[in-house]
Amino acid sequence: GVFEGLVPFREVRDGPVNDMNEVVSAGQVVKVRVIDANVHNNRLTLSMKPEAKKKTNAVCFENVPDTDWFYGTVVTLQNHGAVVEVEKPDGTGVAQGFLHVSQIQDEPLEDPGEVLEEEQEVTVRVIEVDAKTGTLSFSLKTKQAVH
Repeated sequence: GVFEGLVPFREVRDGPVNDMNEVVSAGQVVKVRVIDANVHNNRLTLSMKPEAKKKTNAVCFENVPDTDWFYGTVVTLQNHGAVVEVEKPDGTGVAQGFLHVSQIQDEPLEDPGEVLEEEQEVTVRVIEVDAKTGTLSFSLKTKQAVH
């Protein structure tokens, strides 16, 4: 059967959408996924964005020294840094972590987009593992020796 649903602006793409006509046109076929089905009101809420990856299983990074480097790829740029995807140390897949703008270079940097771009390959080290939330923090900077 054919169903109709609503794709809210926030579910069209990552980032702001000011004019829906810039993204899609009437009658255009798009790929969507159902994010909510309200049977009582006969409403479907849809998303055009790919499904978010499950939280990183950060546990496999807990015993990794902060001097070990991982090859990664910049997934998205954000105001305060970038999401980077690396292979898990046990080889069981990939994990994503956050590279804060303060960890990109030694010199002050306001916009990560000045030195990074999406799909860029980078080499990062893990500087924080939060097993409770499943989050990782990365750095591009070399660890400073403690004197």
